[in-house]
Amino acid sequence: MEKFYYKVSTEYRGQNFFGWQIQTREKTIQGEINQALAKLCKSKDLKTLGSSRTDAGVHAKDQVFKASLPVDIPLKGLVDGLNSLLPRDIKILKACRSDANFHPLRDAKWKRYSYLFTSDSTSPFSWDLIAKAPGALDINLMREGAKLFLGTHDFANFRCTGTDVPTTIREILEIELKKESSTGPWGEFSYYSLEIKGRGFLKQMARLIMGSLWNLGRGKITTEQLKDAIEMKTQGKVGPVAPPQGLYLKEIQF
Repeated sequence: MEKFYYKVSTEYRGQNFFGWQIQTREKTIQGEINQALAKLCKSKDLKTLGSSRTDAGVHAKDQVFKASLPVDIPLKGLVDGLNSLLPRDIKILKACRSDANFHPLRDAKWKRYSYLFTSDSTSPFSWDLIAKAPGALDINLMREGAKLFLGTHDFANFRCTGTDVPTTIREILEIELKKESSTGPWGEFSYYSLEIKGRGFLKQMARLIMGSLWNLGRGKITTEQLKDAIEMKTQGKVGPVAPPQGLYLKEIQF
C-alpha cells in the first residue's frame, strides 16, 4: 500500500501526559496524536516518529514528528482536522510534505531547551508551567557555572538510565541563564530561564544540568566539584533531577 509522509510541528502542555512516547497503559502526546490520525485516515495503518522523547510533565513549543499515513490528506485538512480532534493542551502548528527518508531523530542538527524557574513562590496560575527552585540562589555563581557545560563532554554524570545509547558524549553549543518577565491574567511576574542549545541530549540531561546549577547556587557543591563532574574526574550526580514542569522543548533545527 502506498504511504504518504508528512513533517508536522506541534506544541503542548505536558502536565496531563506521561511524556511524548506512546505507552500501552498511559496517556501520552504521541498516543493522542495517533488516535486522532486514525480517525482522520479511518485506518490504524499509520506511524509517527517524534524528534524528542520528552518526559512526563515536560512541555514543547515546537516538537516535530514524522507521520506515515495510508491516505493523502491536504496539508490544511491535516492541521485543521487534527486540531479538531486533539485535546486542548495539544495543538498542531503546521505541516509540510515529507518523504520516506526523513528521520526526525537522525536529521536534527541541534535542539534548544528552556528551563523556567523562580526562587519565589509560584503563582497558583503558573505552578504547572514554571518550577520552584529549592531555596535562595546565587544567580551570578550559577551563570558562571553554566559556562562549564559549553563544548563537547562525556555527560554520563548528567543522565538517567532507561534508554540504551551508543555514547554519552554530547556537545553543548550555547547555554545562558537569563532573567525574564511576563504579564498574564495573574499580573506581571519575573522568573529565570536556562537556555540550552545542543546537538543532542541524554535522558533527563537538561533537568540534571539545572539541578546541578541549583546545588551550585545553594552552596551544596563548589564550582570545582561541578567541573570535576563535567570532566568525569568524579562519578555520580551532583544535583537532583529538576521538576518536569519547568522544561520546554523550544526549537529544533534540521
